[in-house]
Amino acid sequence: MSEVAIPILMYHSLDDSGSVVSVSPDFFAQQMQRLAERGWRGITLKEAGEIHEAKGHWPEKSVVITFDDGFANVHSQGAAVLKSLGFTATVFLVTGHIDGSNDWASPPPSLGKLPMLSWSQVDQLHGDGHELAPHTVSHPSLLELSEDEVARELLVSCDELSHRFGDKPKSFAYPFGSYNPSIEAATQKKFLYVCTTILRRAQHEPLHALPRVDMYYIRSLDMFDKLIDGTLDSYLTMRRWARKFKSTLTTS
Repeated sequence: MSEVAIPILMYHSLDDSGSVVSVSPDFFAQQMQRLAERGWRGITLKEAGEIHEAKGHWPEKSVVITFDDGFANVHSQGAAVLKSLGFTATVFLVTGHIDGSNDWASPPPSLGKLPMLSWSQVDQLHGDGHELAPHTVSHPSLLELSEDEVARELLVSCDELSHRFGDKPKSFAYPFGSYNPSIEAATQKKFLYVCTTILRRAQHEPLHALPRVDMYYIRSLDMFDKLIDGTLDSYLTMRRWARKFKSTLTTS
């Protein structure tokens, strides 16, 4: 198998709040322009996964662009940038909050209450070639739900998008990156390409357990260049272990 690794970029909100789920619109535009200048493509998870299945390796000189939750600013701040460069992205939608706000839980400090995509905006993104995929109905930690509740979150969110667009969604992202073997088995039955929040570039992982790079950690264009070149891997490893250690402290 080829050694090609692919960065799967994880964005949430494009705003200037500085929150842990935010990247400024200007910095996002600079990142996308840098990709184009270097001859790289921004593609959907579905496209990347289909190439991987057909060829046995990830596409070269490509990054997967993903947005979690479905904030309205993905449309207002990101869509035109992507369209101007011929890039497409995967937007993981909390379907029960479309036409609503991010009120499934208290938002991160400094972010506040923000509008989510409307169905009209979702339709426009779909028309521009972006992949619209489920991120559950209500954005729960799936670890806190019963098996029946997990099944409902997957089924209803999948069916809403399937009925609207005519095709069964192939991709999914775990809210909070939380899952266990039972949840993993349930998602595998419904989706081909499943994203976690494990912090590294994707290479040899199963297509139902794909790592992503949280773009909150990429603070400069120099870091972004190193991420694309694969020379930021040691930093990502350090951040990954630091995050795991912090999580152990908070749950012990």
